[in-house]
Amino acid sequence: MAASDLQPGVYEGGFKLWEGSDDLIRCLQQHHVERLKEAQVLELGCGHGLPSIYAAKKGAKEVHLQDYNIEVIEQLTMPNVDANLSTFPDCSVRYFAGDWRSLPQALPAPRKYDIILTAETGELVCLPFVQISTTVRSMYLLGGV
Repeated sequence: MAASDLQPGVYEGGFKLWEGSDDLIRCLQQHHVERLKEAQVLELGCGHGLPSIYAAKKGAKEVHLQDYNIEVIEQLTMPNVDANLSTFPDCSVRYFAGDWRSLPQALPAPRKYDIILTAETGELVCLPFVQISTTVRSMYLLGGV
């Protein structure tokens, strides 16, 4: 593994625990906890995967976690999710690494999510915002969050 997973202007690093993860969990607790039951959830820029872990513990039937860096997925996300969800076998978990542009092709088609989570990723993504929003919009169900 490289000394740093930072890529200026592209990727700020997934090994850091970003406070936006806590903000997402608080938002889910306060406004969307009922929507998590039986939900299909995608977390973009997952890092530690804390919001997905919370979603699974609150009844999500499926969580998919994506991060730009495969080393983050393998060395951080997967062990953290496994340690926290070992007693939640009813939740299906999948992992994806790479650029958001490749995500629609990597997912089983057609793939739609009830909830798409991301925090502190928008200002550094290497795609124009219009392309990001088009990519993400194509993956959520009508009425999703």
